[in-house]
Amino acid sequence: ARRQMYQKQDDLFENKYLGSKPTFIDPKFFADLGQQNAHSTAMIHFFTTLALCHTAIAERPDKQNRHIIDYKAQSPDEAALVASARDLGFVFLGRESNTLTAEIMGQKKKYELLNVLEFNSTRKRMSVIIKPHDSDRIVLLCKGADSVIYERLCSDFGDQHELERQQMDLQASATEHLEDFANEGLRTLCLAYRFISPKEYKTWNRRFQEASAAIYNREEKIEEVSEEIESNMLLMGGTAIEDRLQDG
Repeated sequence: ARRQMYQKQDDLFENKYLGSKPTFIDPKFFADLGQQNAHSTAMIHFFTTLALCHTAIAERPDKQNRHIIDYKAQSPDEAALVASARDLGFVFLGRESNTLTAEIMGQKKKYELLNVLEFNSTRKRMSVIIKPHDSDRIVLLCKGADSVIYERLCSDFGDQHELERQQMDLQASATEHLEDFANEGLRTLCLAYRFISPKEYKTWNRRFQEASAAIYNREEKIEEVSEEIESNMLLMGGTAIEDRLQDG
């Protein structure tokens, strides 16, 4: 299955960064990714988010081979998600100052990193706000515990009935899958996103910088401002991780 899967990847694009021990194996993945339809677009957004929404550091342990990338992260789960995205062709290449570089399905892309809203045990989520170099759109990408993400999803779609139907269907199927994963003892997370208008971002960022510079109650102030922007999000899906250090 692994050989079949990566043969399909080669047919679509070259992934020079494929790790030596990929753990996500499903030949159907690249068959679906190559369809160029709404589903493949959703897959691209999902795995691009895994490649960008984190605080991991890309390391190149082999000076002779720059295509070997390891990730150092605050948690093994975060490193595992970024590494899985890498093996599927959504490669986080590194961060320089406020620029994130990634190779998405063989194409190098750069993103301006505007803000990082860090994970903590109270928030149970983390977000990045980015602006692709080839676009004017400002995007918030968020990953966190399903209960926390679901509370912050968009509930008022106005006249966008098709989007509302898609989101309701996705929430129902994701909930079912996440419950199955949790029952198997896997650790789960959800991914969500939203677009932010330049006007809204400018106003919000001013308050965020003020909160970040506060001398008293800094954590609480940052949390309060973060809460405002991490709202009305759209669900992208969920992840599940097997802990191989755990018995069974």
